[in-house]
Amino acid sequence: MNRKYEKAQWQRSREVAERIVIQGTLVLETPACFGNGDAESYTDMPLTRDLLTGKALLTGASIAGALRNYLRECELGYNVAERKSGSTHAELLFGHLFKARQETVHSWLMIDDGLEKDAPEELTIELRDGVGIDPETRTADKGMKYDIELLPAGTKFKLTFELWRPENEGKLVSGSLNNPQCSLFDALIFCLHGLQDRRIHLGQRKRRGLGQCTVQDWKIWRFDMNSDKGLCAWLDFDPDANPPYPPHETVLPPAPTFRDNRERFFVSANFKLDSSMLIRAGDPVVDMVHLKSQRDGVLMPILPGTSVAGALRARVLRIAQTVLSHQPNAAKDLVEGMFGSKPQRKGNEELTGSRVLVKETDIKKVNYDLVQSRVKIDRFTGGAFPGALFSQQPLFGRDDTEIEIQLELHKPNDDKKRKNFEAEVGLLLLVLKDLWTSDLPLGGESSVGRGRLIGMNARFEILDKDYLLEQSNDKLKISDSKGRDEHELRNELESYVRKLQEVA
Repeated sequence: MNRKYEKAQWQRSREVAERIVIQGTLVLETPACFGNGDAESYTDMPLTRDLLTGKALLTGASIAGALRNYLRECELGYNVAERKSGSTHAELLFGHLFKARQETVHSWLMIDDGLEKDAPEELTIELRDGVGIDPETRTADKGMKYDIELLPAGTKFKLTFELWRPENEGKLVSGSLNNPQCSLFDALIFCLHGLQDRRIHLGQRKRRGLGQCTVQDWKIWRFDMNSDKGLCAWLDFDPDANPPYPPHETVLPPAPTFRDNRERFFVSANFKLDSSMLIRAGDPVVDMVHLKSQRDGVLMPILPGTSVAGALRARVLRIAQTVLSHQPNAAKDLVEGMFGSKPQRKGNEELTGSRVLVKETDIKKVNYDLVQSRVKIDRFTGGAFPGALFSQQPLFGRDDTEIEIQLELHKPNDDKKRKNFEAEVGLLLLVLKDLWTSDLPLGGESSVGRGRLIGMNARFEILDKDYLLEQSNDKLKISDSKGRDEHELRNELESYVRKLQEVA
């Protein structure tokens, strides 16, 4: 029998040397869906509510999963499984299965469920519709209509973390492959900085811009469990006491240095709205209005990540099938490797997530108070079609209107999965060209000229290189931060497009 387990469970001390309690206020900057998985709700994706208070609930498991995934990707890269050996800070901090000994190693971090703060008596939600588009017909896919409950931007949650630091912490982290000098506390602070700096999204559909958040009002308490004073202070501690227990620190310590193994293609591009745009949403007065979402308590028109991603996927598939017309399966596999697979495709029941992330953005400095009345015309009589009078309230661009589109493509840290990364970058560059030249509209009513954009400027980051694009009259200028020759930069970008011919 292993001597480690000769004693009863209550006699096996974890030998905790210090307890650290950290609290903060999480603030949503875009809507978020923390779903409960209820299949009998009146919406397809309902929110999780606390059964006692009825307030929105952000479970500790959701927070832990997001933080763990962020730390794992920074240490190992994208799409790399954990090693189950305790060799990474993600495994050491959050617990893991020790595969060699078939043992479960516990987590040193406890995370409480977060309840909505300053909530009204009735839970405030946004209802948003979604629909899957058939890439061949460009119409709604059968059975792919859904609706989702969202918490509005500005919703706040109280976060509470408790870290137990063991006596043998130095020995515990000495085998870490990333930075053996970083303690468990350093790893936690690294994760919390990612949460504070908007690098971690929470909830469902986070790869489409939902769940962006930040954290404010940090409070940190430290208790030395090896001293009588620290032990007594811990026993008397109540973070919710009135008057409040004074924190030892109110600012996060500086983030430790980790070797970041993530690689990606990042794009931030600004466009003008050439005409009008209509991404439909429900309204009790007007038949069709542009989608709006709350920002600081005010309804603002937005460009949702789902709409951008849907348009990009359809155009990427069209380009790939054209370039790889001699091998159509390779084109589909390439696109599904980027945007995720679909369950209805025969012979491919294994679902994969999207490696393309699209941000949800506000649309400012536009006119959205104008209502248009339209009527369907009977092509045979030339008169109005009976019962087909309807009204629309789209967005209309102004001279100072700017729409920002941000997206990124993750490069898998796996030789088999990363072989087509340069071709994938080339595909996205071609799609951005179509957006830039008004060839790819966004939203609905594209047949009557809506949703067309004109490129103004853009910033690309492809692995360790950067590119700046600026439209000046009819000329496109390309530069970078190192002052390289423009002809060299153009050849580099064109080389990614040529990689499409090498896809097998």
